[in-house]
Amino acid sequence: MKKIKILIILTFLTSVLKSQSLTQSSYSMVDFNELIHILSILSIFGIFAVFIIVILKAILDFKLKSKMIEKGVSENAIIQMLQKFSKERKQDTAKWIAIFLSLGIGFFITHLFPPFGLHSLVIICFSLSLGFTGYFLFLKKQ
Repeated sequence: MKKIKILIILTFLTSVLKSQSLTQSSYSMVDFNELIHILSILSIFGIFAVFIIVILKAILDFKLKSKMIEKGVSENAIIQMLQKFSKERKQDTAKWIAIFLSLGIGFFITHLFPPFGLHSLVIICFSLSLGFTGYFLFLKKQ
């Protein structure tokens, strides 16, 4: 976990720290656009990686259940495993629906207010936080 935090910090530091003279501003709109571009590419790769991991997990879970049936594991153990996996899948599905729906709403609201800048990022973050709040309330309800 520490390695991941250090990697994230170093990634952001490389985009902010540049060799410039004292007369140039270190925080111009170009830097902000570069940062947004980098973050969007990283988030796309992150979503793609999570998608692949979820697909692999589903395939491996299916293979595990098949081997349990072949080995003759008791029916009660298999039923408990199946119920556990179906509950996890329902929660995962609800989580991704909340994330993508809130992102879509955030992008739509951002599209309504054309001068894209820092306020666009705030709108998207706010909509994501509302999505995660809805997901939390969904989990609390269960």
